[in-house]
Amino acid sequence: MSRIEERRGVWGAVEAPHVLITDAQIHLWGADAPDRPWPPGGARLAHKPYPVGKDQALAGMKEAGVDRAVIVPPSWEGERNDLALEAARLHPDQFAVMGRLALEKSESRALVDGWRRQPGMLGMRFTFNTEQQRP
Repeated sequence: MSRIEERRGVWGAVEAPHVLITDAQIHLWGADAPDRPWPPGGARLAHKPYPVGKDQALAGMKEAGVDRAVIVPPSWEGERNDLALEAARLHPDQFAVMGRLALEKSESRALVDGWRRQPGMLGMRFTFNTEQQRP
């Protein structure tokens, strides 16, 4: 059943069916800290000098009228998916994950078979913008 909502536009208020809006890529990340260190050079790549978590993302989504989002863990934090998967576990109707997999590490191959069985995991995201990330 579709939801009807009032929207305001250039022609005034109109009633229209709700359109599900999905942000196809957002980043969440924790602080660069001794118990969660970023790779060398990560701090200069970060979009903001502070962590951005699920609660900030949810607030921003609400303000922007976004219903759900695909979390892509950022390269500057390293090959981590934990914050993204936790957000998807806690808010499965609002978050899903395109996780990072370290191609340069042979032990990563063992993770592929069960990758999509992780709750909230949609697929894999690869970046090759640093020497360490290139196979």
